[in-house]
Amino acid sequence: MAICLAISACNPGGEAGNAEVALVESGRALGICRLEPTSRHDDALLPAIEKVMDDAELSVSGLDQIVVTLGPGGFSATRIAVTTAACLAESHSISLLGVPTSLALAVGTGKREDLDQEEGLVVLAWKRQTAWVQRVVLGRDATTRGEAEVLTLDSIGERCKAEKELHVVIDPACAREINALSQRDRVWSPVFSAVAAARASELVDAVDPEELLPIYPREPEAVRKWRERATTS
Repeated sequence: MAICLAISACNPGGEAGNAEVALVESGRALGICRLEPTSRHDDALLPAIEKVMDDAELSVSGLDQIVVTLGPGGFSATRIAVTTAACLAESHSISLLGVPTSLALAVGTGKREDLDQEEGLVVLAWKRQTAWVQRVVLGRDATTRGEAEVLTLDSIGERCKAEKELHVVIDPACAREINALSQRDRVWSPVFSAVAAARASELVDAVDPEELLPIYPREPEAVRKWRERATTS
């Protein structure tokens, strides 16, 4: 049976955030180590990986696969998770799979709530009254539908009004900002699970470590400020 190291560390902290690594075999967790929401991921991620490996008495070279969620999520946390996974896979010649966080949530939410093959919206990266939105099919054979979009919260609310059967996977704090969700019963808090990411990896292809890229919903703040400064100087 293939043994997989799964990293889900793009969405630390916050009301719905969680970061963890898991050692997974055939969809079953052999060990999980959660990162504290207040921890610096550049300091905490590798020790968490070492812990799950040591607890299972395995070495990284004995892994069959490394899986990592790609975001969107926190800028630094996403870069650290993706870079760490790529470096481990490259240095140990291990198969590497990158899973969009929306796909991991589609698999995890469907399994948790028995929503197999129902459609939903995954809402992530809420910032300044906008959020990143991906349409998905929930459940065991989850998939993404169409291109993701950055929409205003008002636009998300209008879409939910128009499609009353859609499930919505969304941070509770963001949901409270959207009036259309206040009386809706198909709203689910995201659970960022490394095990769900491992299960979702069955739906994607392996990738060369050099080609593994994070998913950013919008231009990084530091890049925006640098660009604005360059145009005004």
